[in-house]
Amino acid sequence: MKIDLHTHTKFSPDGRGEMEKMLKTADSLGIEYYGISEHFDISGERLKRIRLGTLHPDTDPTRYFPKARKMQKAYEGKMNVLVGAEFGFMDDEISIKRYNEIVARYKPDYIINSVHRIGNGYYEKDKSGAKIVREKRIVYNEYFDCVLRSLEAPYPYDVVGHLGYCTRYAPYADKRASLEEYGNKIDKILKRVIELGKILEINSKDEGGKILPQNSDIFCLPNVEVLKRYYALGGRKVVYGSDAHGEEIIGYHYNEVVKMLKEIGFTHQTIACNGRELKIPL
Repeated sequence: MKIDLHTHTKFSPDGRGEMEKMLKTADSLGIEYYGISEHFDISGERLKRIRLGTLHPDTDPTRYFPKARKMQKAYEGKMNVLVGAEFGFMDDEISIKRYNEIVARYKPDYIINSVHRIGNGYYEKDKSGAKIVREKRIVYNEYFDCVLRSLEAPYPYDVVGHLGYCTRYAPYADKRASLEEYGNKIDKILKRVIELGKILEINSKDEGGKILPQNSDIFCLPNVEVLKRYYALGGRKVVYGSDAHGEEIIGYHYNEVVKMLKEIGFTHQTIACNGRELKIPL
């Protein structure tokens, strides 16, 4: 069975695809479990910038959830459509309150918990005011520390999204976050994911619309090295997500991901839906 549980439509600030067109594309690709997971990246500072007009509005739950539920019903018997959400972890009271309100009112079928903030960012200004790149080791350690904190988020979630996101848009010649250098923190994250019974997402989004070659560093997040470590530690819960923001990359590299998972030793994917877990053989 083909699965894609991380996708965005025009309801997300950065989404490009119409929901109807994306569902139609997924159905034509033979996807049997398809999840819509619109962005919710809420913080006090972000809400302020949205009000000031310097950021696009966040996903409007009052419009998104009713439309997605309607489409879910329309595809009954053809494709299993799950209505989810991607919460961008922000460790502040405003985001926590809003996320819990969304859960209570709209009851998403599943929730991806992701870290999109890369610590204090890739860049800073020197004494002259010129923009310079911050040291990679410091930036990546800030990111992994935030991921570890995100696992304890005081709202319900099912999936840990795109671990290693700090490497995707990094301005470094060598973007890798190897176990040799960051293994201590990555191990803490993986062990806690396992202890909490969460699902680790395998995210295959391309970088900036480019078609990337398949290799262990940019093929997926987390990369193959980290997935092997997760398996060695006893982790077995994984699920594929293309992170598609338009119909053109729905199911991107799906077959390659499945082949890789089988080679590591995984036997199934785990889908969370309304507090239940479905094990789907690879």
